[in-house]
Formats: sequence, C-alpha cells, structure tokens
Amino acid sequence: MTGNVGEFTIDAYEETYYLHAPSHNPSNAQDSKVGLAHKSVRGGSYSYADNQSENYRRDFAAQRTIMADMGLRLVRDAE
Repeated sequence: MTGNVGEFTIDAYEETYYLHAPSHNPSNAQDSKVGLAHKSVRGGSYSYADNQSENYRRDFAAQRTIMADMGLRLVRDAE
C-alpha cells in the first residue's frame, strides 16, 4: 500500500509549474485571497485504482473539498 490518503499541499495547482520552477525546493504557494480555486494533492490513496496509487501522483482539488481519502501534508524546513 503506497498511501492512506491523498494529501493537500500548500502549492497551488498549475499543470505547467515544474517546467519553469526552480530545481531546488520549488514552491508554488499562493494566497487563496487572490482567487485561487485549487490546491495540489500529492500521493495516492486507498480508494484509487492500483495503477493510480503512486507516491509521485499529482492531482488537484478545490480548497473546500472534504473526502474520506483526503488529508494534508505537514512539512517543515530541515535547516
């Protein structure tokens, strides 16, 4: 099993972001007050099909989405 839940991140969802993002610690954090509708969701969950449950899976969902297989990812700087 690769993941219990898909996890919201602070990053705004932008399909082409990684084409122009910095290679070290890319962050697409944006303030929701500017009309941002979707956040990135990373990782698979128990409800996904076998071929869609990868750790590197990227998706998006509205910030107000509530689902049984959705959580959040807590991180902090290592420095």
